[in-house]
Amino acid sequence: MQSRFILAIIATVAATSATAQTSNTTTIDRPGYSGTRTTIIDPVTGIASRDGTVTRKADGAVASREMDRTRTDSGVAIQGSSTNFAGETRNVDYNRTRTDTGSTATGSFTRRNGDTLTYQSNRTRGDGSFAAQQEVTGANGQSLYARTATASRSDAGVGRSVKVTRAPGFQPRASARAARRR
Repeated sequence: MQSRFILAIIATVAATSATAQTSNTTTIDRPGYSGTRTTIIDPVTGIASRDGTVTRKADGAVASREMDRTRTDSGVAIQGSSTNFAGETRNVDYNRTRTDTGSTATGSFTRRNGDTLTYQSNRTRGDGSFAAQQEVTGANGQSLYARTATASRSDAGVGRSVKVTRAPGFQPRASARAARRR
């Protein structure tokens, strides 16, 4: 009887800790800068956030970053911003929605120089097939980067095709590539 009671308590504690919000604050102290980074994850609400601030020791300049990821009924939403020591800010706003056959995503990214890029993608899975399109456009609507990938499976094997077009001098930023994988 007593062992059943103990097992019930252990099961309750384990279930509670698996769904409890976690928070972690890390202190950063390097030779050139110091600061803090706080990460909060709440599996019940589906919200994860990471905020950080560092101060450069030489002149007291401050850099900061904040990022919030929210699980929605049909996907995920990400909003964030960062400011460097020079006071230049960049922002991201990204939404991905699951569909019956894949997903769609849209986003906007504001660079430190003020340029705004727009991102959109569509992924579709079918019976033995896959197709993905991604495009980044500039502020005036010009295409800066486009990628189309298809794959199909048949008795003869697997066929794949990838087509990439990129405006001269444009390099996709790591954050755009990372957002595409989420």
